[in-house]
Amino acid sequence: MTDQPRSDDIVEQKAAHQEQASPEVQSGPPPTTTVERQGPPATDPGGQAAPQLAPAGMSKSDEKTWGVVMHLGSLILGIFPILSFIVPLIVWLINKDRSRMLNDHGRSALNWSITYIIMMTVFGALTAVYIGALLLPLGFLAHVILCIIAAVKAGQRRKFKHPMTIPFLRVG
Repeated sequence: MTDQPRSDDIVEQKAAHQEQASPEVQSGPPPTTTVERQGPPATDPGGQAAPQLAPAGMSKSDEKTWGVVMHLGSLILGIFPILSFIVPLIVWLINKDRSRMLNDHGRSALNWSITYIIMMTVFGALTAVYIGALLLPLGFLAHVILCIIAAVKAGQRRKFKHPMTIPFLRVG
């Protein structure tokens, strides 16, 4: 036999040499990648946009409940206009970061409550010339109607912006 190495031995030697020369890439599990969904929001079979899910920590039923409480609290305390903003303010401050719907409804309810306070103060001052005696009940009636409509919309998780309201807080 000859002293020359066989071709199989040469291939094995080259492979062993390459393994020693290349550094180890990583030890442990392979890196993971995150795939983000792109494109338009999901739609239902009717072509309507799918409803948004409530943020973590706030269920849809809780959103409905707090939205209705916010508006009905304003309605009940609206007998004394200066108190009409207390319930919407408390509910909004507690839930504004937990739910976009409650943030929007809270801002709208606060805008209306402050407008209502100003309106009833002006109407009260106008009682000196008797026109206020007609306007005060109309202002209260507007408050009752708008609070009921807003509570129904909140119960349906739909947006509602009170009409004829001074925008102290921007509603999204």
